[in-house]
Amino acid sequence: MISPFVLELVNRRAFQVGWEDFLLGLGIVIFSLCRLSSPRGAEFLDFLIMALGLTTLLNPFLYHYFNIEVVAWNNVVVGSMVFFLAIYEDYKNSESPKTVEGDRNT
Repeated sequence: MISPFVLELVNRRAFQVGWEDFLLGLGIVIFSLCRLSSPRGAEFLDFLIMALGLTTLLNPFLYHYFNIEVVAWNNVVVGSMVFFLAIYEDYKNSESPKTVEGDRNT
């Protein structure tokens, strides 16, 4: 979320191509906090976080701003981390209800 402002110190054009990182980061933060605060709707929120992470990951490819390498690498690294962590969290949560139900029946 703060990457466009921090990367502006490294490259003067970083904010011009990375302004959507602020919006994507804000969405990731908001949906992650909603996900942490309420177990209801966890699958949908995991999907939204995964979609935002994938969008962050694909932004350099969609908008062709590889000439500003620091912003492109930031998007690829952060987007892939968010994407894979959301997939892992969704997988982990899909396994836990089966275990809880199995414990209740015994």
